[in-house]
Amino acid sequence: MQMQLLLFPPTTRLINSSVGIFEKDDFVYYLHNGFPIFCYSKGDTNNYRYITGNLVTTGLCTPIEIARA
Repeated sequence: MQMQLLLFPPTTRLINSSVGIFEKDDFVYYLHNGFPIFCYSKGDTNNYRYITGNLVTTGLCTPIEIARA
């Protein structure tokens, strides 16, 4: 098994040990092990719902972890 080096920007809010949320220039970025996987503008509720649903469906995090972040 390969070890993963987790590198997140300093202002990242972690959802769990491998997924975090990073905000920059009115955009919200979802990071997995430090790499961006999703991005949307701050006021876009539909993309927020799509992305959080996708994170739960793929097993990257649970709904409780998203709610706490």
